[in-house]
Amino acid sequence: MCPFCVSTPEDVILEAGHCYAMWTGEAPEGSAMVLPRRHLASPFDLDSDEWAATHGLLVALREMLDDMFAPDGYNIGWNIGAVGGQSCRTSIAT
Repeated sequence: MCPFCVSTPEDVILEAGHCYAMWTGEAPEGSAMVLPRRHLASPFDLDSDEWAATHGLLVALREMLDDMFAPDGYNIGWNIGAVGGQSCRTSIAT
């Protein structure tokens, strides 16, 4: 079972149609994930609408984090494949 499918609506901090954002629950404070609603193996599988929603959420999330935590910087990245550090895999929806 996908660990993100068991999240509750209360876990969603921002959403934009094809994607949503949620806190990771990990340090540092303010760590969040932007996730597509469709199950995908990697960001390379995002379609153009999902890419646009991801970008919009990243911008909105940055504004939210600026207001909440005033961080000195950001890290944005994807871990793809076991060698790339991906720890959770979901299957592509059929």
